[in-house]
Amino acid sequence: MKKQVLAAFALALVCGATNMAFAQKHGQQLIDSLKTEIPRSKPDTNKVLLLLDISFYSANINPDTGIRYGTQALELSEKLNFGKGIAEANRYMGISYNARSLFPRALEHYLRAMKKYEELKDLNGIAKTQSSMGMVYTLKKDSANALLYLRKAFATFEKLGAKGPIAKMLNNIGNVYLQDYDLPQALNYYTRALKKNEELGEPTAMESNISNLGAVYYELKQPAEALTHYFRALELNDKTGNLSNRATHNCSIGNTYLYIARDTTGTTLLDSLFGGDRTKALLESKKYMEEGLSLFEKLGNLNSSYKYYKYLSEVQQMLGDEIGALANYKKYADANDSVYNETNTKKMVTMQLQFDFDKKEALGAEELQRQKYVRNGFVIGFGVMLLFAFIFLSQRNRIRKGKKESDELLLNILPEEVAEELKANGSSEA
Repeated sequence: MKKQVLAAFALALVCGATNMAFAQKHGQQLIDSLKTEIPRSKPDTNKVLLLLDISFYSANINPDTGIRYGTQALELSEKLNFGKGIAEANRYMGISYNARSLFPRALEHYLRAMKKYEELKDLNGIAKTQSSMGMVYTLKKDSANALLYLRKAFATFEKLGAKGPIAKMLNNIGNVYLQDYDLPQALNYYTRALKKNEELGEPTAMESNISNLGAVYYELKQPAEALTHYFRALELNDKTGNLSNRATHNCSIGNTYLYIARDTTGTTLLDSLFGGDRTKALLESKKYMEEGLSLFEKLGNLNSSYKYYKYLSEVQQMLGDEIGALANYKKYADANDSVYNETNTKKMVTMQLQFDFDKKEALGAEELQRQKYVRNGFVIGFGVMLLFAFIFLSQRNRIRKGKKESDELLLNILPEEVAEELKANGSSEA
């Protein structure tokens, strides 16, 4: 217990120092600053926390870097028997694998993190992991499991009074509703999330909320409102430096320009933005989507990028570039198969079932022991009952055998009528 308290104190101390030293830095600049501290670090829990920071901040900029430093943090934590470090390392590695769209690997690490957090009775860690698992299921379009884990996390964060994570859960639940085309619910949750993040002054979270609101307006067939939100998010990204978000904003803007170019209903938006020139709209769409896809390819994020290959293919086809259109449609088909193939889904289901089974087994160990005692008592009691039954039957058979021998003896020395009279009355007439 003392070791856990000291580790927790070290975590708070180092995190506080890290926040003070790096508060003004973002993105790759922050990661580079953290890396400079590694040569001066001793192989203790402080170094674990430093490695964890690098892993976390790298997840959406360079997931491979996030995995590499998460692995280092995990190995050192296991060597030091640092439970908090083991849990965090697994969770951060899960975030990086999720950014790579390697969902089974992500879920594997989240489940390991969950198990360790439960051992530590760390409610905050449990809720964060539930949130991450909810995001995996969202990306796999499993809305039932996504909402299950996100609502569990939301309830725990509310219990803890964690305002930032509560806002994040509102945003993530909105993602599920947007995916299910429940647009009023999506708009409701995104708006609530944005309001909370504005109060907290969280630019990165606000960026995601605003971009997601743009996606809702796109689905509501309000492209002008969608573009306003996407460009506002892109402007915020200049401060946050989140490459994954930047890729999403660019692709979303490109897709909205495609929507405008595709519209043949005589809307004034094509006239006001491009002077009625459809080709200009398509070229602008192509520019933004190619920029976004380039960033996604750098990040290795297939899940977020695959659908934009399809949209880019459509743009190229409308521009008369049949070869480019065919090449990008093939990329779309390959990426779609990689993200949603049956093997990955089966792996995730198997791991989830195994985790649930192990958890029930651990929680029910005491109950199983009690049932074992009851079962053993029943077996012993049943054995005693069988023994008495055997003795009773043996005695009854012995009596029957004696009675038979007695009857045979009477029949040997007396007439049958006399013998029957003796058995019935105990005497007979002379």
